[in-house]
Amino acid sequence: GIEAKRAGDIAGFLDAATGGPAIGEYLGAILVVILSVFIFTTFALVLWLLVTGGTVGAIAHAAKDKTARFSMGVFWQEAKGLFMPLAWYYTILSVAALALFALLAGAFAVGTIGYGAMGLGDSRLGVFFSVMGVLLLGSCGFIFFLCVYVLSVQGLCPLAVEKRGAMASIKRAWGFLEADRKALWLILITVGGYVVIQISIALFGGLLQFIPLLGAIVYVPYSIVANIFGIYLYIALLGAVVSHYVDSTGITNSDSTASGSSAPTDISALQDGRQVPPPFHPDRSVPHQY
Repeated sequence: GIEAKRAGDIAGFLDAATGGPAIGEYLGAILVVILSVFIFTTFALVLWLLVTGGTVGAIAHAAKDKTARFSMGVFWQEAKGLFMPLAWYYTILSVAALALFALLAGAFAVGTIGYGAMGLGDSRLGVFFSVMGVLLLGSCGFIFFLCVYVLSVQGLCPLAVEKRGAMASIKRAWGFLEADRKALWLILITVGGYVVIQISIALFGGLLQFIPLLGAIVYVPYSIVANIFGIYLYIALLGAVVSHYVDSTGITNSDSTASGSSAPTDISALQDGRQVPPPFHPDRSVPHQY
């Protein structure tokens, strides 16, 4: 049919471009592999977004109502409701992270070209500038990506608690972190502790593999328990951040604002110790804004 003719044309073009039939013969297998990777990646992303949305949404629901208990109904309701907002949210943050990476890569390339043009070579001055340049770029990259990560964690709060859109959640999170420095320190401390614990678990697991016979037997159940414990730690991290946000803003399940609407509380009051005004009751008929 037409599809077979097109596939043959593509195979012929590849044969002519590469000078042989190698790629053309395996074109079908290559396309199958590419399609399989695409399907698997899409499925994994969809599953990850659903689980993340359900987890954050259930935590937010429990934080707004201390008497609420976890239920799969609430989990799947939040997972479906937060799916598209989370997709847009992480898309925006990924683009921002890629832009920062491109900026740092460009700065490194310019520095490398300038270093070669100056002809410093292996002189002491050249070594000094190269080391300082690497340290400066590394420090800037670490600070930039740390800011993006902190913002990504804090941004989940207005997204799940107030049902805001992606951009509105990022703006709200930025303003909240500026007004409440305790939230910033809470994220830094919890994330730092999470990273230290995960590194310690990984190092201990690596040491187990050096134990003859017993290490290979113990390593498999240890890895399973370590992964479960890591998931529990991450949920505890999110729970601490979301609970602090809810307690600071005074939001309850009946006071959650629609996305893109005004904030339920004036977070600027946190800056000078004034009493936070009570939240207002929004119109829940307003849908998510992406």
